[in-house]
Amino acid sequence: MNDLRLHGAHLRALRLARALSQSELAALLDCAYQTVGRWERGVYQPTPGARRRLARALGVTLADLAQLAELAEPANWARQRRPARPTLAGASG
Repeated sequence: MNDLRLHGAHLRALRLARALSQSELAALLDCAYQTVGRWERGVYQPTPGARRRLARALGVTLADLAQLAELAEPANWARQRRPARPTLAGASG
């Protein structure tokens, strides 16, 4: 089965259409509200199991959660590191 990449803005729109806060959705999913925020910002991708729970909680199908143009990579299901911030060479306080 091909899992489709979840588009964070789409997830946020679905959540807001149901008048749910990130905390309320997280409680329905039994996860931290920070996790929902990270999904919405595209920092992380939910696991396939989390996607099924999201679909149930939001009353939509799995396809409704997906951005059809991009296929998810399994690497996106795991925690990803953010790139380091660039520093100015020779800058002093």
